[in-house]
Amino acid sequence: MSTFLITGGAGFIGSHLTEAALALGHRVLVMDDLSSGSIENLANVRQHKGFEFAPESVTEKRVLAELVDRADMIFHLAATVGVFNIIDSPVTTILNNIGGTVQADGGNLVISGSVAGTALIAGSSELMHRARMEKHRMGGAMRQAGIVAAAGIYALDHNVERLAEDHARAKRLAQGLAAAGLPVDVDATETNFVGIDVASIAMDVADAQARIRAEGVLVGRLRPGVLRVATHLGVRDDDVDRAIELIPGALGVLAAA
Repeated sequence: MSTFLITGGAGFIGSHLTEAALALGHRVLVMDDLSSGSIENLANVRQHKGFEFAPESVTEKRVLAELVDRADMIFHLAATVGVFNIIDSPVTTILNNIGGTVQADGGNLVISGSVAGTALIAGSSELMHRARMEKHRMGGAMRQAGIVAAAGIYALDHNVERLAEDHARAKRLAQGLAAAGLPVDVDATETNFVGIDVASIAMDVADAQARIRAEGVLVGRLRPGVLRVATHLGVRDDDVDRAIELIPGALGVLAAA
């Protein structure tokens, strides 16, 4: 069992990486000042005995150094992001991003970057040998960005016109869930995402997800307090009918209240 440090771990990628590492039996230290991430993204793991959260910026050198010393592997995802930050404060943004990366390189295995982008790996010669092996084990030789691009090109060539089907199914799903008493804004459902505001019925997002998952339906998080139900190429009319029946049943006690 290893100890992972994930900076920016409250973001979309970092939170999923945290869940995966914990599921594999590793300990995970997450450092995130929540400037762009959300603590809701970590709702499923906050009570896990192998999880520890530090609500600090990577510019806090002392805290970062302490966490780096405890880590066997570092996934450095933290960064100051956003076009407006770069335009308004370019020097500060660049220094924060570069400085955070330098501080995170404490001699351990550091993987910096996003899954579909460029990754910077730093460490000793021994760790670089290990990193090369692990890269191939995790599919690094497959050029993931090309695979993502290929899927996007195929979708543009074959599935643009049928997007209307996903949108129509999402609208019908929203109408069905709203008719069953769930807090769904039907008018806001214009694409393939349906939002269920479970916070308005005093339910935690993670708890709501678990209840719905137990009925055989998988849903995600749209934003804090709101579930995301998505239609796509693999969702048919009978799937929508089933979701309209099962989701209110899973949340029925609180929805009725």
